[in-house]
Amino acid sequence: MRQGESTSSGGRKPHLVRLNRNYGYVASFNIGTSYMASMFNYLNGEIIQYNRKPIEKFDILNIMQMIKEEIKKLQQVDSTQHGLLAITFSIHGIVFNTSFVKLS
Repeated sequence: MRQGESTSSGGRKPHLVRLNRNYGYVASFNIGTSYMASMFNYLNGEIIQYNRKPIEKFDILNIMQMIKEEIKKLQQVDSTQHGLLAITFSIHGIVFNTSFVKLS
């Protein structure tokens, strides 16, 4: 807050931040009822790899094995300084009952 030089219009000039692309990367997994999408990105947002595969058997052990294989494949070709820094998951499900219970 209140950092940077003032502009002629009264606002502040933003500080530009440049992220080191080779510092590390993050993995994101989007799991639906019939597919799993995985995306690996450098910290600057640049995409390293994107895959979308069908889920043949929807059980947690099968899905965890798929995730493990995707991470292992990328680790074999990783050339960043710190490797995998974070993993995110987005899991889609079917809504059974959309009614709300009113709490008094």
